[in-house]
Formats: sequence, C-alpha cells, structure tokens
Amino acid sequence: MFAFIEDIEMPPLGNQKSFTPIVQAEYIGNVATYIDQIEFNSDVQTALNLQNTFHRKYSVQAWKLEERKTMIVMRLEDAKANYKLADEFLRKPDEEHQNLMHITYGVFRSVTIPPVEKVILQTNSSTLQMEFTLPEAIKFLRKEITRLQQQRLQIEHDIDYLEDQVHVIELNIAVLKKYEMRQQQQETEGFLDVK
Repeated sequence: MFAFIEDIEMPPLGNQKSFTPIVQAEYIGNVATYIDQIEFNSDVQTALNLQNTFHRKYSVQAWKLEERKTMIVMRLEDAKANYKLADEFLRKPDEEHQNLMHITYGVFRSVTIPPVEKVILQTNSSTLQMEFTLPEAIKFLRKEITRLQQQRLQIEHDIDYLEDQVHVIELNIAVLKKYEMRQQQQETEGFLDVK
C-alpha cells in the first residue's frame, strides 16, 4: 500500500549544504595562525569561547530540528492512517468499518463507521478542513504523504549535516585545549628553568 514511499527522494540541495541555514564549521588546522587573528589577540581562551558559543548554537539548532522531525513524523503517520482508512472505505463501500478514534493524548475509543462516500480531512498543518470524495481523498493523502516524506528526508539530511559540524567544533575545542595546555606547560618549564 505504501510502496510508493520508497521511491520518494529528497529534493535537490543546489549550491547549499543543508536545507536549514546551518553555519559551516571550519576545522582549525594551525592553532598558532588561528589565534593570531585580530579578533583573538593571541588569546586561546577567546578562541575557545567562540568555539563553545558555536557548540551551544548547534545544540539549540539540533533540538529544534529534532522537534520538527517529530512533528513531521507524527503528521506522516496520521496521513498514512487516513490513507489506509480511505482506501478501505473505497474498496468496501457498502460495509461498516471499525476504527480507533483518538480522543486525547493516549486515549482512544473504538467506533463503528457506517458506509461513506465523502470524508473531511484537515489540510496541511492548518486548521482548515475540506470535504473530499474517496478517490479525491486518496489522491490528496498520497500527495500529502509524499510532501511529508520529502520534508522528513530534508530534516534527516540537516540533522546529519549538523552532527558533522558539531564533530568539527568538538575537534577544534580539543585542539585548542591541547594547545593551551602545551603553552601552560612551556611557561611552567620556562619558569622552573629561570630559578
């Protein structure tokens, strides 16, 4: 019934690396050259603070992406359930149908649905509802499932891309801390040599 979902592809990215605006992390190859930039004034701690700020921003962005993915998955599952029910109504037009009706969070009730020729569906994520004949409903729901699956693929791509950026920032933090420890060690050894 849902075999068509396997054929749905993520829309092309074009010249961008992600669908959501995500700042690309740059790996710090040469720490000495990096912290010699004017904005850091040769202070490792200032460079570390910037990397930590990026890490916090990426964490917030990851949380928002995961939240969006959850909403899309929930809407996708609802659309699939509606598609399945509309298909059953269409295949067995003269029969009553048993279904679970979602009353509130975690509360369902079994209902008997008499034969129907039309259904009312909520369109997109708005509160607008429209009446459809069963063939129209199936066509609409198929488009909705396709759209939501594409959004899901986009979000999953962005989550993976963001995860890569977080790894780069974590490497940068480790490199900067190691450089700072080496500097402190050299200062301590220099201090001990003077005495």
